[in-house]
Amino acid sequence: MSSPPPAAAAAMAVDDADDDQLASMSTEDIVRATRLLDNETRVLKDELQRTNLEVESYKEKIKENQEKIKLNKQLPYLVGNIVEILEMNPEDEAEEDGANIDLGIWLESTKTAT
Repeated sequence: MSSPPPAAAAAMAVDDADDDQLASMSTEDIVRATRLLDNETRVLKDELQRTNLEVESYKEKIKENQEKIKLNKQLPYLVGNIVEILEMNPEDEAEEDGANIDLGIWLESTKTAT
């Protein structure tokens, strides 16, 4: 007959020690230990639930931020509206104010909207 693996032997030794300890406890001690374990279980479940809620909120924030990044990566469409094109006649301007005027000047005022 083969002997159990070391890990199984250690687990059986712990179980035997727990059984011996449980056998030596009074009923009140067992009830108290049970309540402590129940309280610890409740606390751990609450902590797990809180952590899961945090994970969900982080996932939502990540999703929103990815959508924002996706929108910001899109190139904007620039729309230019020509409001007015003025052709300046150099002879008229020279008569009015007497300033030097370049003959190739065109004034263009545009409005750009995104």
